[in-house]
Amino acid sequence: MRYAAAATLLFLYCSAAAIADTGPARDVAAVRAAETAHWGSHPYGGPVRLTKARVVGDWAVLDWENGESGGMSAYHRQANGSWKRFTSGGGAFDAHDLESLGVPAGIARQLVPGSPG
Repeated sequence: MRYAAAATLLFLYCSAAAIADTGPARDVAAVRAAETAHWGSHPYGGPVRLTKARVVGDWAVLDWENGESGGMSAYHRQANGSWKRFTSGGGAFDAHDLESLGVPAGIARQLVPGSPG
């Protein structure tokens, strides 16, 4: 019984860590706000649930869910400090996809860890 409880706690801890945002809190908040603003004008509307944001330097990726569908959006910080979405779509993209859109390879791999690229 003690092992089952320990395994459950380990699972919950790992699950929480897997869905945690990464990057500076201020940047994560700004990217989340930018993505939320996009959904107001989206043809399918909301509600959207932003599940995970990852920020590395001037680049960011976040995962979203809208009803039964989900996808990812990617952002780049502009010279004025604002975040501009440069791609978004249903499903997932990998580091190679980001590289093909101009994200430096090392950063792309950090934004989508474990993906090919």
